[in-house]
Amino acid sequence: MNMTSENIKAERHNSNGNEAFKAGDYHTAYKHFSKAIKEANPKCAKYYTNRARTSLSLKRYAVAYDDAEEAIKHDPANVKGYYCKGEALFGKRDYQLAQNQSEKALELAPHDATIRLKVDECKKLQFDRNVHHDEVQQAFAANSSREHKAAPR
Repeated sequence: MNMTSENIKAERHNSNGNEAFKAGDYHTAYKHFSKAIKEANPKCAKYYTNRARTSLSLKRYAVAYDDAEEAIKHDPANVKGYYCKGEALFGKRDYQLAQNQSEKALELAPHDATIRLKVDECKKLQFDRNVHHDEVQQAFAANSSREHKAAPR
């Protein structure tokens, strides 16, 4: 990255955001990452992924998703972008799409154990949801059948 005065300011905000994030001050971290994004020229994917991580910690899943998308737009090989996008979808309980994004991250970082665990967790939760759905459908069908047999004619 060309170190213009804007980019030096952006890096300073990014560094301050990282410190605030590590301290658990997510609101302050979010503000610093937002300033880094505003200052950077050209746009820098890592600032978007840092803000996405912060939004995930704040449970702002839609904002995290949008920032992850923006990071991927600026760097299509950004592992953290796909991972954050998957985490945002996971937070919204869309386990299939979360798995898809996590698998894209895993393609870029095939030895990353954290990403592999997220893919497995998505698969398990989808399976559990499907089993529960099937059990409810079977119970409903059984009750419906008994009600029809017991109904006066």
